[in-house]
Amino acid sequence: MVRQHVLVVEDDDIVRRLCADLLKEMDYEVTCVVNGLSAVTRLRERAFDLVLLDLDLPGLDGYKVLELMRAGLAPQVPVVVLSAWTSEEGRRFCEGYGVLAYWEKPFDLEDLAQLLETLKRRKPTLPPQGLPEPLTAQEKAVLLGWRQGKSDKEIADRLGISPSTVEKIGRRVREKLGAKTRHEAAALSRQRDVIAQRG
Repeated sequence: MVRQHVLVVEDDDIVRRLCADLLKEMDYEVTCVVNGLSAVTRLRERAFDLVLLDLDLPGLDGYKVLELMRAGLAPQVPVVVLSAWTSEEGRRFCEGYGVLAYWEKPFDLEDLAQLLETLKRRKPTLPPQGLPEPLTAQEKAVLLGWRQGKSDKEIADRLGISPSTVEKIGRRVREKLGAKTRHEAAALSRQRDVIAQRG
């Protein structure tokens, strides 16, 4: 079986080494770079299955790398942001560019391992044309709330429905995506952009 290849873009030596060691233990092929320009060069040279991206990079920062990726450099490659920057503006920027997850440093390596295992296990389950049963508009709205880190009550208030109804809709969303948790469903939905698909 061909190993999945992950690009780690991180200028902190300790974080970069920890991520690389974890990925290798999980049988990923790993390429590490320390700045945005090197990341762009590597992305032009070959295809990657996942990018772990720091935002605060010397020279070309992670925001610009993400912009270039989505503009055509690597538009479909999943991205997990690992950053000490915790601004709401930064989160919204990354959300707008469809990152799988935005994690603040320091983060738990076990959580990263769980996410990586989910991506490795679930990636083939969604065909390129989308889900066998598309999401309804209400299901997409709940899923979008999850992706934005909203609680069921916040989603309910936004949609004008009860939290128990949100919970029921959420169960259908998880079933359609084949996900066990809302976090897994959010990651999978970004991977195939199911919110943009017509339902």
